[in-house]
Amino acid sequence: MNYKSAFLVSSLLGLGTVVHGQTSNNNQFWVEGYGRAIVTSNNLKAEAADNKTSTNTVYGYTLFDLSNNLRTKNLWANAILRGYSPFGGFFGTGTVFNFRQFQLGGNIGKAVSYELGDINVGEGMSHYSVNNFDDLYSRFESPLLSQRKDILLYENFNFGNLWRLQGVQSRAKFKVGDLIDTVSLYGFAARTNATDDRTVADRILSGGRVGIDVLKYLNVGGNYVALLDVPINTATMKYRNEILSGNAKLNMPIGNDIFVHAGTDLGMSSYTNTNSVTNVSVSYKDYYYEGLAGITYKPIKLKFTATYREVGPQFSSPTAQTRRVNNVAGTQLFSQIAGVARSQSLFDRYTQENMYNRVILPTLQEFNPIYSNIHPYGVATPNRRGFILGLKTDTSAKIIDAEFVFENHSEVVGEGVTDPRVFTGIRAGMSFNLGRFIASERNFIFQGGYRAENTTRAGENESGKAGFTLKSTIIDAGVSLEVVKKVDLLAGAKQLVASGSEFISKRDEFNEFLTTELPVKRTYDVKDMVYSVGARYRINNTSHLTFNYNVSDYEDMLTKTRNNTISQYFLNFTMKL
Repeated sequence: MNYKSAFLVSSLLGLGTVVHGQTSNNNQFWVEGYGRAIVTSNNLKAEAADNKTSTNTVYGYTLFDLSNNLRTKNLWANAILRGYSPFGGFFGTGTVFNFRQFQLGGNIGKAVSYELGDINVGEGMSHYSVNNFDDLYSRFESPLLSQRKDILLYENFNFGNLWRLQGVQSRAKFKVGDLIDTVSLYGFAARTNATDDRTVADRILSGGRVGIDVLKYLNVGGNYVALLDVPINTATMKYRNEILSGNAKLNMPIGNDIFVHAGTDLGMSSYTNTNSVTNVSVSYKDYYYEGLAGITYKPIKLKFTATYREVGPQFSSPTAQTRRVNNVAGTQLFSQIAGVARSQSLFDRYTQENMYNRVILPTLQEFNPIYSNIHPYGVATPNRRGFILGLKTDTSAKIIDAEFVFENHSEVVGEGVTDPRVFTGIRAGMSFNLGRFIASERNFIFQGGYRAENTTRAGENESGKAGFTLKSTIIDAGVSLEVVKKVDLLAGAKQLVASGSEFISKRDEFNEFLTTELPVKRTYDVKDMVYSVGARYRINNTSHLTFNYNVSDYEDMLTKTRNNTISQYFLNFTMKL
């Protein structure tokens, strides 16, 4: 059966069994759908463009994901079949069909559930153990940008901080008694790399968590994650990495108006890797710990937190340190200017699916420090120590959502020199719903965000000055005005400004800095702007039609041949059934 036939049969089965699903007490079958149609018209302007540079493109597609769900008393299954049709063909020319997702699962009694196939790994685990962290700058951004990012998250299976892998996982929850309320268990296993039966071994990821709720206010738990190669005699590399950690969280009311918060998270990693060809073996262990204290004052819906953390220089946790954004991915829209690869911009990171990474990597990836230099690998970034102070509105606040965060960190040890890097950062933002403030039935939302990072290092070494300063700032602004019921006028802007210099180092196959290459000092003077205006019709809570005009203006003061301006008309119809 070809894919077109499979899609048709699947659709007919879904429609034909709705009645059966409604009349059966033990078996249920139902279908759900997600559809998207996109049309873009793009224009490039660049001083360096020649007659071989593409400067105009029109692109679009329609896709539909049909989710088939079957559930019995103790078993369930899910398969998502995708139909994708690029614009430009006729009568379905170029249409492709493929399966986007397979899942099987079930439950054992009322306490245990399990699933196999495409799984989302990391449920409830420490962010130092499993964490698919999001470093896209600000939650106080225009809906025009957040909608574009939502497409990337959906296409790359980024659900919260979980990693999408293929394997098996299970969870269980048991009611115990009065002192110990519940005990929760979670475990998973997946293969992240397949063997070629010669020089590459199977690489298996496994782990889990034990959590205990004490008196409803305290949760304590332990986490374990292992990423290791299944030994074969001819394998070039023999890799093993383990993380063992424990954490505790306390949330306790004091009277009717105050909640106090406290927590700790600490653990260690163990790394071993052997190259059987060069007969080189490297092993190391390292640590991390974090402590948090906070208080929430409910009458004014404010929460204050203070956090101190330290992560050792060689702490290794691939499932928490793998970057979501791939810094070396090439741009797909206007990929070259006069035969030279176009530099990544903010606009690319919000609009291009290939910018996202889907695999767990054993070594720390390259990153661009102008986007994130304090925590380029999330909270588990190695060689960091410092404190964070945060003030934000309680989640129950409906009119104003705001936060302010200040952080100060330094390296635990200097990278190749005595003096460590010192980092300071500020994140602040606010969303204000004027409509709710004036008790209107319509939403009039104003948003603003700010994030600044400053990195410095003093000192000299034998090869010359090792000191530097790097500053980067990202500013967000957004407006959403519901001029007619369910019809919004939207406007937004995001600006990145970065200047200064930083030393960029490369790592070897053992995740250590290369000793054969000195760090390269790179200088930055970049201004990257994105503007967007448009309108949105909200069909319901999950479906919308949006049309907007975008301008991306990238300016590199040091390398003017990289300067470019991209303008784009963008039509997006998204539906969920």
